[in-house]
Amino acid sequence: TLLPKVLKLKYHKNPNDTGTDSKKKVAPIWLKKNCFQNYKVAVAAVLHDEWRKPRLLPDGTYNPRPKEVEGKIYDIANLPFRDLPPKFQLENMLASDNACCFVLMSTYEHRGWTPEQLEEGAMYQHDAWMQRNGSWAPPEQMLPYAELTEEEKEKDRAIVVVAVDYLRRHFNNKIWATDRAPPRI
Repeated sequence: TLLPKVLKLKYHKNPNDTGTDSKKKVAPIWLKKNCFQNYKVAVAAVLHDEWRKPRLLPDGTYNPRPKEVEGKIYDIANLPFRDLPPKFQLENMLASDNACCFVLMSTYEHRGWTPEQLEEGAMYQHDAWMQRNGSWAPPEQMLPYAELTEEEKEKDRAIVVVAVDYLRRHFNNKIWATDRAPPRI
């Protein structure tokens, strides 16, 4: 059977989207299961590296960011993603999952990638982030996407851009489990 080898990806529309597009049915796509999981983990690792980049010191290490997990201190800035405690991998994995699902469905549905899709993806990313982090997030980050500062919007855009760039560079023509030609990205 083909089922163990592929993953059915469902598009999760933004629940706050009241436009006519929210009622549009989108056909699910089939992806090679391992490719999709590898894509999400790789994007999560890139997101962690992007977070670390401003902390880079001249000696090649990073400005420390100690965090305690179950009585043990971890310097999350000086650990690669794969060595982070699961608690600190989780947020990157959740952000990656949202971005990768959006990017795959959007590129498949539109057969390409546009600046408008980037904004839609950033809005979707921000809404998902608010749902996950609303209990502790500062008020200036708990605004609808359209009301955020450009600096805050850029954080959400950057996550989507990482997912698009990684798909373009590493998986084009390899991730689709159907005979349908892959979309241009």
